Amino acid sequence: LADSCTLLVASAVIASPLSVAFPTLTRPLNRPALISPINMDLLLENPFVSGLEKFAGRFGAPSVAVGGSHVLYFQGNLDEKTSSPQILSLDLSALDVSAVRYVGESPGALSGHAVVRGSEKFSDQVFLVGGVGSSGVPSSAIYSYSINNKSWRKIKYEGEGPPGLTGHEIQFYKGQIFAFGGFKFLKDTKPHSKQLSNEMWSYEIDTNSWRKLSLIGGEKISPRSGHSTLFDAKTKKMYIFGGITAEGPSSELFWIHLETLEVQKVQPHVNTPTPNPRFYSSFSALSSDIFIMYGGTDGQAWFGSEGLWLLNLDGPFWYPQPLRCSFGASQLSIAAHSANVIEDSLLIFGGLTQPTPLEAPDASAASKPAEVASAIIQSLLPSNKVYAVQIVGRPKSDLFPVTAPKVSYSERTDTMITKLQEFNKLVAQSAEAELISAVLTEKDIQYVKAGVACVVLNQQMQATGQGVSKVSEALAAELASIIQLKLLLWPPEMVLPVLDAIRQLVLLEQVALKLYETFRATNGENNFLTMTIAAAFIGDSNKSAPRIFALRCVANSFQHQCLHPLLAEDGEQLLQLLEICGSSPDERERQSYADVLMNYSIVLRWRLGDSLKNEWINNIVSCIVDEYEKSESVFHTLLLAFGSAVVRYDTGIPRMANTREVLANIMN
Repeated sequence: LADSCTLLVASAVIASPLSVAFPTLTRPLNRPALISPINMDLLLENPFVSGLEKFAGRFGAPSVAVGGSHVLYFQGNLDEKTSSPQILSLDLSALDVSAVRYVGESPGALSGHAVVRGSEKFSDQVFLVGGVGSSGVPSSAIYSYSINNKSWRKIKYEGEGPPGLTGHEIQFYKGQIFAFGGFKFLKDTKPHSKQLSNEMWSYEIDTNSWRKLSLIGGEKISPRSGHSTLFDAKTKKMYIFGGITAEGPSSELFWIHLETLEVQKVQPHVNTPTPNPRFYSSFSALSSDIFIMYGGTDGQAWFGSEGLWLLNLDGPFWYPQPLRCSFGASQLSIAAHSANVIEDSLLIFGGLTQPTPLEAPDASAASKPAEVASAIIQSLLPSNKVYAVQIVGRPKSDLFPVTAPKVSYSERTDTMITKLQEFNKLVAQSAEAELISAVLTEKDIQYVKAGVACVVLNQQMQATGQGVSKVSEALAAELASIIQLKLLLWPPEMVLPVLDAIRQLVLLEQVALKLYETFRATNGENNFLTMTIAAAFIGDSNKSAPRIFALRCVANSFQHQCLHPLLAEDGEQLLQLLEICGSSPDERERQSYADVLMNYSIVLRWRLGDSLKNEWINNIVSCIVDEYEKSESVFHTLLLAFGSAVVRYDTGIPRMANTREVLANIMN
């Protein structure tokens, strides 16, 4: 890259030696299909923080959390050519930001550097490595900053260190600083140049020396810069996400074990979404197995407005999670920002935000990446704002939640999968040949997990107005086969987790349709819903739980428009089988039956030329009258069922001449 763009290469958004053309920043995102099944309520806020107005916007300013409510931000870019020597201190308890008055030999104004806080006996120290200073030449210098004394000290190590580094990432473990990737400064070239690196270096405090490490394992991490890392102390692994490589932006995820130096690529679970390739995103640990990735850019699109991404290592699964915006905040697309998890909030500061749409740089500049990068960076907006993403709970103030419950999968989903696995072991121990063939393999269980995850993700998409996604035909076929050929063969005493799994999976339109088609092909008049209902009633008919799950299977299937022609034919038979549930003493069972009636009424609305039978209306009316002094929720659902039944879908006109009379009877 041109010398004039040295600082930009170090820590700006486009830190790449590639011949990449950057068109307008407003192209549609390749929006992932699924949203998170983790129970989280994410609220994006822009809280008032006093003192921010004193400081210019900045980007590429690495940060560390110190204490329960303080974050320190070190140096960083103010614009394409200027960097800052400041340390900013954000006090969350006072909602105030100020510049730290430090002493000692400081590194001065820097960009492209990396910082990490020490641990154990080094927990008072923040270590700063590399970066580009006023000389414009990347450095491999190490500085130590004392949090308590507010003092800088340059560490004069022995022997040779790594080539000058910029755009790299560092982590701290057992008295060592581990540095990976970035651009390395080639001293032997004239003029001095930089190239992408995938080298791993370790500085050991006790020996005061650097050494280059050799990673082991079958996976090789390609050279990259602008990647994000975090360290998981529980597993002793340094995780590396994304970055810009010789092939372009990356969405790869790797880990390096800092004791064995083993490296491995993390492959997301089949049929689950993955983030768009990007660089200059943030990567933070919410717990030992839940990570948060936010923002970034691929040079064309700015990410963040679609929400953040959660990585659950139990899988592993990536989950995009939409954000609600509080008053005064708007969806935030940002890159090269700082992010820290503080008091159950993801705190975001600085970075480059996407402005109003701007014209693409001249295509002729595609072969001049420095000029293209410069044109884009000058059009972007360095931010001096603080944003907070509430992760759990309700706020006790404008910023933080009251409690910090553990983030996990839905308890109900966890219980269902656990029970399915427990009962599967019992089925495997059976001496009956038919049951042996019904044992779920580990792959079958993974398919069920993936399907259930898709269901909950879709529900959250619907809640945020994003519609629903479709799962692959291959996954739908696998799930339909598992249900038909295995789960429905399990004995009655094991039916509950089976019905729980089916009632969730049939929320996926492709799965419900595939089940209907395969059952019709192999079972003649019996459809999979009649078989499901039969499974629920085979055991103790006095138990509500299996019947509730069967009712929900039916109600969920009735939601799919593609099934309406088939269900309009089979619906009456299904309802006759379920009629006993309408008079159950269990309110949950009556509620589920009311849901079936409501959804079947909607199914019948698609039979545009038909008139409804009086018996059907009378059935609903009878339930309404019976429920009047019982459950308000069930009563309201039945009224909706009646409304859906009597109004034609095509015209909105009541189907029946005696609609007024029926309504009068209900009112009486």
